[in-house]
Amino acid sequence: MAEDVVVRPLTARQRDVLREIVRYYRAIGVAPSQYFVARRLGMSRPRVQQQLTALYEKGWLLTPSTSGLRCVHMP
Repeated sequence: MAEDVVVRPLTARQRDVLREIVRYYRAIGVAPSQYFVARRLGMSRPRVQQQLTALYEKGWLLTPSTSGLRCVHMP
């Protein structure tokens, strides 16, 4: 349940990744691919994966499931 999640502060880069995910989701209705985020932010895919892992660990994203990527809080 999202209410039980502890949300920790983000680095500037993690905030950039999260904002890109939210922006894309609001515009298109689905979460973007890691490749898309990497291209938009000028990052490598492995680096995006590291940032996503940190976002999961910090409580900003829920672990992907069959329903897809879900943000706990919108920045």
